[in-house]
Amino acid sequence: MNIAKGTKCMILVLTTSLLLTSCSKDGENPESEQQTEQTKTIEWEVFHEFEPGETVTKFEISDDAKWLFYTNAMGTAYRIDKTTGEKSLLYANPLQFENGILYLHVVRDNDSYFAVSDDFGATQMEYHIGTYTNYAAGWFDGAFMNLIVNRMFVMPNGDLILPHIMEKANNAAYLQDNFLIAVSSDGGATWNRKESKPSSYIIAKQGNRLFAISEGWTGVETFASKLYYSDNAGTSWQESNLKYAPQAVDRENNLIAAGGNQILKLKGNSWTVYTWEGQTSFNDGLVFLDGLKYRGTTGNDPNGRKIDDIEFDANNHMYVIGRNKTTICRTKLN
Repeated sequence: MNIAKGTKCMILVLTTSLLLTSCSKDGENPESEQQTEQTKTIEWEVFHEFEPGETVTKFEISDDAKWLFYTNAMGTAYRIDKTTGEKSLLYANPLQFENGILYLHVVRDNDSYFAVSDDFGATQMEYHIGTYTNYAAGWFDGAFMNLIVNRMFVMPNGDLILPHIMEKANNAAYLQDNFLIAVSSDGGATWNRKESKPSSYIIAKQGNRLFAISEGWTGVETFASKLYYSDNAGTSWQESNLKYAPQAVDRENNLIAAGGNQILKLKGNSWTVYTWEGQTSFNDGLVFLDGLKYRGTTGNDPNGRKIDDIEFDANNHMYVIGRNKTTICRTKLN
């Protein structure tokens, strides 16, 4: 199979729908002088409804929107041909679809595998990444095992970056692992762990620029998270003064933030706020977004991190998981 390679901010609200920061102007900071100019109303449509009783936790969309890849709440992954409606099993969980390549990850029989497919998941090449040496403690040999955040980034030079390489651990090295990312320079065949202080919780990529929030947890003000950006693949970080923490980048390279019944897009130096009718709480409407937040109560709670799964197709339609997690919904941020 032919596989292509390819200034100072303080967090004011972390547990609400949007991660907001106070904005200080800095002539050397390219993120300065942001404005919020207008509010627009959008409508959602149901792109796909899953089978009765099935809920979805993560998904990917092909560029032409003719293929849907997803993992359900039972941890089983599928692909759906939207042209024919045919559903077939994937043998790994989808991570990213980019430049015609589907990237996947799976833990099977205490071993971790990274996989790539250039035929929409029909076949895939698997690379062994790690092995649990003590499952209960989370100890392992290799670059990573399970992944906490459903994010993978393809850098302009072709490198692949995975944030938060630990899913579970109760050993003393756990907090140190929170400052590590995994990087591959050969399309996913081999990986190296790289220190990324003060944050490896990477949430979005815009060109060469990565955005991340630092470790923090509910109720401990000293450890409140901050927003950072890196222009050197996570080697060093600077505090960001963006008004809203981005969770995605659209096909026109605009930053996207979201939470509740709002989506915000930064184009140039102006934020546009998009809202939709019929949605005032989690209990109504097609879409209600979690927003970026840390819900943990202690520093070693790997399941406290929360971030919406937001995808775009080649025509810049935006896709999210529906409010009840039984649909994928679609809109356009004009």
